[in-house]
Amino acid sequence: MIRKLAQKCGNAAMESSDIIEKNMEFSETGDKVLKKVLSASIDIINNTEKVNQIMSNIVIAGNEQNK
Repeated sequence: MIRKLAQKCGNAAMESSDIIEKNMEFSETGDKVLKKVLSASIDIINNTEKVNQIMSNIVIAGNEQNK
């Protein structure tokens, strides 16, 4: 009986170790995805600012032509 209990404890420890390892892998994957999303978000913000500047230049040019 004690052997079975010790074996169950050993199995539970192995399963816990596997679960922890898988969660660490998921965490690392999530971190990589987050970094890609952050990079893409920064690119979108930078490109949006460029578009806004171009639009402002177009408006200014249009106003100058209307004078």
